[in-house]
Amino acid sequence: GTGRVISTLCPDVRNQVTALDSSEPMLAHLHEQYPEVNTQLADLFSYEPDGLFDVVTALRVLDHFSLEEQQAMLMRWKAILKPGGRIIVGVVVRPSLESLANRFLPYRGMTYFHSRRAYARMFHRCELQVTRRHAVFLFLRGIYYRLPETLARTLLSLDVAMGRVMPRLCSSMTCELTPG
Repeated sequence: GTGRVISTLCPDVRNQVTALDSSEPMLAHLHEQYPEVNTQLADLFSYEPDGLFDVVTALRVLDHFSLEEQQAMLMRWKAILKPGGRIIVGVVVRPSLESLANRFLPYRGMTYFHSRRAYARMFHRCELQVTRRHAVFLFLRGIYYRLPETLARTLLSLDVAMGRVMPRLCSSMTCELTPG
């Protein structure tokens, strides 16, 4: 992607990051923005790293694949984790305001909306335990990265509060997963 997750990391940590994408133009953009990051043109299903990883992140990546494809990716990522490693995934879910809006105003890319229960079953099949879960009421695609920090923090706090009041309408769920 464009490096939104990488942008949140301290500059001295970025040189420990490996970023994968199947798009050469996207990787070129990422390398231009963050030359210290190891960028690799790769397929998420078959990537063979030189070593194992402490953390694998995929925020709003799985949404573009069926549950079967997501399960294959999670199994692959689980295999490339160091002992004690974690997988952090962010997905859109249904029912949610975003899934309802998508029916009437389809997003330009393919987005799959699966239920929380479907994700729980898939994580179980992959023998991954959810160690942390975070849901937000409205996940406006990337808007928080474009706002002044004070406004972004205020909106994020409101988002979290709304998620607690109306958890069934939360659009986005982020889970930290560990093997076992």
